Amino acid sequence: MCGILFLVWKIKDEKKRKALYKLFRDSIKSRGPEHSRHIHLDEKGISMGFHRLATYGMSDNNMMPLYNDNNYLL
Repeated sequence: MCGILFLVWKIKDEKKRKALYKLFRDSIKSRGPEHSRHIHLDEKGISMGFHRLATYGMSDNNMMPLYNDNNYLL
């Protein structure tokens, strides 16, 4: 099973946010060790991460978060 991470930040300190995000991200890495993608929308206070377990191959069509122009879907 893949690992999905979605965080809404209320912490203003960027250094603390990055440290916490790394802690959360690394805690679910075993859920999908083949490939990872991370998106940070700092102006919105949102971070999204995805660790992929490639059971259906390594095509980019199966990666999350899905995005198109300025829209993201997790």
